[in-house]
Amino acid sequence: MSAGVLVIGLDAADANLLEAWAAEGRLPTLASMHQTAARASLNNCVDTLQGAIWPEIVSGRSANRHGRYYHPRQLHTGESELRPLTQQEVGPEETYWSVASQHGLRVAVVDITQAAMDRRLNGIQVLEWGLHDRTFTIDAHPHGLLPDIQRRYGSHPVHICDYYRTTQGGYRHLLRDLKAGIRTKTKLIIDLLGRESWDLFTFNFSETHCAGHHFWHLHDPNSPWHDPNSPADLKDALFEVYREIDEAVGRVIAAAGDESRTVMLTSHGMGLYNGGYQLMPEIVSRMGLGSDEGRASSGIMRRFNNSLKTVVPRAVLPLVYRMAETGPVRRFQQHNGCMVSPLQSPETQAAALPNNRIGAVRLNLQGREPFGRIAPGAEAKALLKDIAAEFESLVLPGSTTPIIEWARPIEDVFSAEHHPDLPDLLVRFRDDLGVLETCESPRLGRIRVPLNRSYNPRTGDHTKTSRLWLKTPEVRPGALLPEANSIDVAPTVLKMLGVPVPNWMDGQPLPAVA
Repeated sequence: MSAGVLVIGLDAADANLLEAWAAEGRLPTLASMHQTAARASLNNCVDTLQGAIWPEIVSGRSANRHGRYYHPRQLHTGESELRPLTQQEVGPEETYWSVASQHGLRVAVVDITQAAMDRRLNGIQVLEWGLHDRTFTIDAHPHGLLPDIQRRYGSHPVHICDYYRTTQGGYRHLLRDLKAGIRTKTKLIIDLLGRESWDLFTFNFSETHCAGHHFWHLHDPNSPWHDPNSPADLKDALFEVYREIDEAVGRVIAAAGDESRTVMLTSHGMGLYNGGYQLMPEIVSRMGLGSDEGRASSGIMRRFNNSLKTVVPRAVLPLVYRMAETGPVRRFQQHNGCMVSPLQSPETQAAALPNNRIGAVRLNLQGREPFGRIAPGAEAKALLKDIAAEFESLVLPGSTTPIIEWARPIEDVFSAEHHPDLPDLLVRFRDDLGVLETCESPRLGRIRVPLNRSYNPRTGDHTKTSRLWLKTPEVRPGALLPEANSIDVAPTVLKMLGVPVPNWMDGQPLPAVA
């Protein structure tokens, strides 16, 4: 037996597509899982703090408590500038595998999204060798493992999928590289799996994430970017990635051995890239709340990225991108005002913050922000109420159709005891109106902010859909389990391992294994 418990992550693989294609017999591994495993729908934080989905899965803690919701550039209480999360802030020991390791179990961890390196792990960890979201850097534990992997398998062929050209040739190139990456990662996983008998082996395929973002319009005839005359191989590009993943998962499950107990999950789903969130800085600015610096920064960065694509050879783009995030290019941008946070100005009352597909607003609060202007208490509550009301008044131009599903203070979404780093207001844009680029209200007039596909070429974006499959002796094959939550995954895995669930986890083991 190569693994006592095998945990498989399918990053942003759409469960509806997986189940439909499995039912048609086009994904045989998943079709087999439907027959031999129980399954459950997973509730999650995608409609509030989407970037917290993987931290919730691996830690069993709600974003309400851990406060990590946008790893690339997040605001931290007591600071005025957006910055990336550090590995220490992510909490390398607050994961189900580290808890298992602390109880003496041998564990192997490969490419889990937005995880940090645990140097004290009783086993091995490969960090960000082939991920859609590379938060830190490629690394491995113990010392010497990374050079061994690089010598045997090289690098994953896809470093940043957003920099492939949005042409037929570019999509074919991305498809070839994603499939090659899946095959190479499968060899790597099976190699590591066979090196010893593991108590826990957990890994993640992230190629489904890239494929969903960039191939959705090729797959979905309802997408405004869909070309019905696209070649058949491109229309099937998304399926081709899913089929490659299905075959890879089957090979890994076989290599893990018949006695392995298996958990497989999809983190969140995929659908049309509706947008709406890109309107946030302009809306807040027109309300006179002082976010002009953030709006200017966004425009400059769009032009910066567009210029890169036209003048920099594609092979060099990953290096330039890393420099822009961590090196001299980033420092140049900071010194020239391109990366200035609007909360660095005492004139700012509120600012729009990045939060993926859900809009977010943070007040420039006295006693919390370094340049705080708004008094906590009555003044802050009145301002939040005014902002929320204005968002809810926004409609499609020339109509009475609201573009907002809801705008709520964070206390109404979570609780008054939420983590202080969270935004003060969340705004959920409707996803049943197609692409949202234009809106209006009597107070603000008409606002148009394109999705800027030249800067952000994605046509697919995340949905709340998530699934979990559980194959253990305790559950009836094919059973439909009650709905669970993403925070229940970590305690469920620990229960399967016979490890006590720590009291800092918010989730509970699924009743099927409790």
